[in-house]
Amino acid sequence: MSRYAETCLACNCSPQRALFPTPHSPQHFSILREVVLDRKAQEKQKEKIANGHVPGPTPLQFLHVWTLREYLQREYFEGVDWSLVPGGFDLERVIDDFVFLCFFVGNDFLPHIPALEIRDGAIDMLIYSYKALLPSLGGYISDAGRVHLPRAEAVLREVAQFEEEVFERSRRREEGRARAQAARTMQEGGQVAPGAFGSLYPPRDNGQKLLWNAMKAFADAAVMDAVLPIPASSISSGFHKASFHLYLTLLNLHDASQPDGSFLVKCKRAPRKKGADEAGFVEHANGLLGAEGVGAEGGEASVECTVDDFNMRLALRLEKLEEAAASQPDVVRYGESGWKERYYAHKLQVHKGDEAMKRYVVGCYVQGLCWTLMYYYQGVQDWGWFYPFHYAPCASDIIGLHEFAGGQFTLGAPFTPFQQLMAVFPPSSGHALPESYRTLMVHPASPIIDFYPIDFRMDLNGKKFFWQAIALLPFIDAARLRASLAPLDTTLEAEEARRNSFGAELLFARASSPLGALIVAATAHHGAASAGAPCRAPLDISPYVPGFGGALSWAGDRVGSAGSPLPAPIGGDAYGLAPLKESTVAGAEYTPPAYVTHVPRLLPTIHLPPIVLQPHDRCQLSRDSEAACRSLAARLATYGPGSAVPVAV
Repeated sequence: MSRYAETCLACNCSPQRALFPTPHSPQHFSILREVVLDRKAQEKQKEKIANGHVPGPTPLQFLHVWTLREYLQREYFEGVDWSLVPGGFDLERVIDDFVFLCFFVGNDFLPHIPALEIRDGAIDMLIYSYKALLPSLGGYISDAGRVHLPRAEAVLREVAQFEEEVFERSRRREEGRARAQAARTMQEGGQVAPGAFGSLYPPRDNGQKLLWNAMKAFADAAVMDAVLPIPASSISSGFHKASFHLYLTLLNLHDASQPDGSFLVKCKRAPRKKGADEAGFVEHANGLLGAEGVGAEGGEASVECTVDDFNMRLALRLEKLEEAAASQPDVVRYGESGWKERYYAHKLQVHKGDEAMKRYVVGCYVQGLCWTLMYYYQGVQDWGWFYPFHYAPCASDIIGLHEFAGGQFTLGAPFTPFQQLMAVFPPSSGHALPESYRTLMVHPASPIIDFYPIDFRMDLNGKKFFWQAIALLPFIDAARLRASLAPLDTTLEAEEARRNSFGAELLFARASSPLGALIVAATAHHGAASAGAPCRAPLDISPYVPGFGGALSWAGDRVGSAGSPLPAPIGGDAYGLAPLKESTVAGAEYTPPAYVTHVPRLLPTIHLPPIVLQPHDRCQLSRDSEAACRSLAARLATYGPGSAVPVAV
């Protein structure tokens, strides 16, 4: 990476954030993430919005990679006898090993190992084991993207000793939460449970619709402490009484009914508009109900679909999903006797005694570890590789890794753009594809219709919420996909064919920057080519931008020149993106340098920022992390740092 580069990547994925030290170019490299509020804070925020408060800006954080490097250096340097490690302390090698260890908690290509989850202190367990064992391993685990599998196995073998403890600790925690929830439910006895009347919404019969329209008009006016009387005829049955209580919950209204049986609704939200007319909106709401619960014109009432209406439907849908989640049986029962056999049988269809199939799963996972590390450090090694299971093997079964040749791959070729979209899109996104392609997603006679199921299982796998569930979608057969799409290439129009082809790399930079000046120089005489003269030779930028390399050439009309007008993007008006009178950006076609093995080192042009950590700055461990590390310490103290640990070679 050039010393001129300033990089910011948006990422809210915890496992992915652990990979950002891999470029070994920490200067001006930051991660932008949203601050995720806990559930209580989210509920408070929703309540404020419901009461008319304008939500503030989304809280954001900058996570600086150079600060992460400081934390890693402090974490790993202390507590290890580095004189016993061949080559001594090397932060770049330590970072590479840290990145590899994070694979075990899951990433875009591999599921997490059952006992290793970030929230349960998995990363801290891995770091602790690594620090204790490294002096006896004979070297680092990884080297420029290649894995020394026996050394990785030694670390994982120690962590695997605590599978049972991890699940037992998690089970006790969930039981405690269940008891606390039961106690809260007892304290809240008699109140209407959210979602209990989900079948009553949206309103169906005329009485429901009239009641809903009146209460919604009252809620929309939102005059504090105003009262809306509800005619008894509107709540003449238990069904309509249940609807009444549900609408109170959905509209954030208060039941002010009297002991004499009269139904009253009270607004408990702050006014949305200043100077709201209480008499006017109460009269309007009563008019919607009518004297005897019928519309003003005697016809059926209608329910207008608004944003609020959509949000309420969505809330009910989510509540139903949570109810379904609560009712989904936990067939594995992690932490109880026999969980591992149940896990393999139900999740991986590996039945007790089928050791050959279990070793096959382990072999696929090990190959995935090697592929992923090579991908991050040396680029794609095999375009056709994928891990063919939805679940990972157990840590205690990832043994004998020296038996696997996990790092051997055949490069192959990537999907074309349309093939890639057909491999990842659901049918509902088919509008982004040509008609002939999207037809294969929905037509019953399609040879690949099985790739696009409308209904599929969502496995909670011991979790509580459906957003945490594993979508059990079928894996794509690449050969069958390519064969089915090949005849459609001749049906593409010229623009579609262009979209389905691989284009050249384009490089952009501010014209006033050093790199931008090179781009301007490389494209300054392109006009001669259009007049029949030979094109100017590409400009090799290696001497000018150390550590970057490659060549620049004119990109034709695909790239506007600096100083020329820049039209607004399609749909830009909706986002306030107006045309620019003068572009300050220069662009060119970019040819990367010839491939060489990547060396994970700091470039000589990198200037590290000043150290920001103070002596008192330390990583804080969660309660689970502390418990896990105490258990590891008790076990590893039996041989201590530098003692011999069996490692296959």
